[in-house]
Amino acid sequence: SGTAADNAGVMTVTWSNAQGGSGEATRSGNNWTVNGVALALGANRITVTARDAAGNQAQAQITVNREAVVPPTVITGQPVDRSVEVGQTAAFTVAATGAGVLQYQWQSSTAAVGPFAMLADVGGVRGSREAGLNITPANRDLDGLVVRCVVSGSGGAVTSGVARLTVTAPATGGRRLFLGSAGGEPGGLVSVPILMAGSGVENAVGASYSWDPALLTLMSIDVSGGAAGAQVLGNTNEASSGRAGLLVLLPANQALPAGTNRLASVVFRIAAGVAAPASVSLATEDWPVAREVSSVEAQSLPTVFAGGSVEVTAGKEGDLTPRPNGDGFLTATDQTMAGRMVAGLETPQNGSEFMRADTAPRSTRGDGLLTATDLTQEGRYVAGLDAPQSAGGPSQPFGASAGSAPADAFEAEAKSQGLIRVVRLVDPGAPQSGRITVPVRLEALGNENALGGSVRFDAAVLRFSGASSSAGTSLIVNSQRTNEGRIGLLMSLIPGTAFPAGPTNLALLTFDVLRASGTTALSWDDAPAFREVSSVAADVLDGRFDGVTLTLGAGQPVTLQPALFFGIEVTGTVGVTYRIEAAPTAAGPWTTAGSLLLTNSPQTWVDMASPLGSTRIYRAVAP
Repeated sequence: SGTAADNAGVMTVTWSNAQGGSGEATRSGNNWTVNGVALALGANRITVTARDAAGNQAQAQITVNREAVVPPTVITGQPVDRSVEVGQTAAFTVAATGAGVLQYQWQSSTAAVGPFAMLADVGGVRGSREAGLNITPANRDLDGLVVRCVVSGSGGAVTSGVARLTVTAPATGGRRLFLGSAGGEPGGLVSVPILMAGSGVENAVGASYSWDPALLTLMSIDVSGGAAGAQVLGNTNEASSGRAGLLVLLPANQALPAGTNRLASVVFRIAAGVAAPASVSLATEDWPVAREVSSVEAQSLPTVFAGGSVEVTAGKEGDLTPRPNGDGFLTATDQTMAGRMVAGLETPQNGSEFMRADTAPRSTRGDGLLTATDLTQEGRYVAGLDAPQSAGGPSQPFGASAGSAPADAFEAEAKSQGLIRVVRLVDPGAPQSGRITVPVRLEALGNENALGGSVRFDAAVLRFSGASSSAGTSLIVNSQRTNEGRIGLLMSLIPGTAFPAGPTNLALLTFDVLRASGTTALSWDDAPAFREVSSVAADVLDGRFDGVTLTLGAGQPVTLQPALFFGIEVTGTVGVTYRIEAAPTAAGPWTTAGSLLLTNSPQTWVDMASPLGSTRIYRAVAP
């Protein structure tokens, strides 16, 4: 609408546009209103013509921009809770609409409020990046698991509601004989553990297993490390046909400890001609040894018997690029990808890739966790400090850390002196406002090569702005979950080197302060990056991770003191970059002489460009 006036009286107002549309405006006094103008996408030029009673006319043009409306991504079908028995498949689905090609990413947690971690198609998980998620076989460790799905498209991303998985014990009471995950490369050896989950009353166990003899050759049944006092009998008479039996007998009135026990391991050689990656099934059978578990009282106990598989990998431990199968070479690109996986920025796409990424401990070709120790071991492979070996070890993640490696002489001596390794978030010292920078400090013993962990913060109080490294540290930051108040950090040195003993600031974390008063806490966590400190030799080291409570308020004022040579000593807020200005007199003129990122307070800045014999006055200007 608009106003048209004339001394002879405006009679008509018409409009037209480039799309061939036209029409006449309606009048209310001197106000004229145009309705029903069809607009095309982009810029639309509309011409308005007013005519008076004397036949005079005047024109005006306006441009109206019409932008395409992208429909938002909307969840139309929420995942629902599932209850299954041990050994069954748990299936979750989500439905969504939106613009563009929709992408899905399922996440899991042990609590409805999180923290949530991204799922990947490893182990028994399938469909982690599809609308339908399957977990098979479900076991009691998954009872209470919570899942949700993030759906993204051209209209943005949206997170579904949560669904809970309940895993109930079948008539077996949770008793289960099953195979652990394992893998190796074509032509290599692989050791598959046979595990018994029981209640503490089991005295004897029998079962048989079958496989494709063209793909796997039975080499031995390894009974070392099995149940104490047990007699293990293996029947390998039909091994050439892909069949073997196992019988585990304990002395009379003796039972397996309650929980999960390793009974033995079946060692296979993978056929050299198997095209990797591949999965070779191991099935349970009743011949030559029938499936049964007996109690101390010689009563048959109901049991779930589950088979497994051997994951055949391509290439070597640490060979990650190009994804997903590698190229047979260990290079800097592999080390970069290992860092991204440890930091949670990338997820292994399958069991084979997980095995190659999980490199530490080297003796077992992994422990089921992707941590800083794996990054150190990857670097040792790439740098040639350790000889490459064929891929193997766990093909899916486990739920807990393998713990520290056995203490070597260095660690034992440090502990005898009461020395403690600490990764600390440091209080900047003075109350802060506007922007705050928190140092990440390692109080090292002198044999640390890498460390990782996640920092939790209150996203309603602080907004993560960025991070920078110091002390020659390579820093990887995972900022994908900052809206949840989480950032993942991975800090490392070049392979074969160690951080010096004593305190060293490895990184600076910068936050925007959203609340100007009170206190707020920063703490360490294991998602998206796992807490761990790695030695130069890629062993897990004992260490303590300490958080910090920050007081919010006025920032530290900057002060200057004369320093030796031509320069100043600056006292201010750690993490802030000050502009240093210089002038011949206090009256000016002031020119920029340099800048100073304050990593310590006070800190000296030296003017290397100051002319000899001159007099200069300096000032520091805060951003």
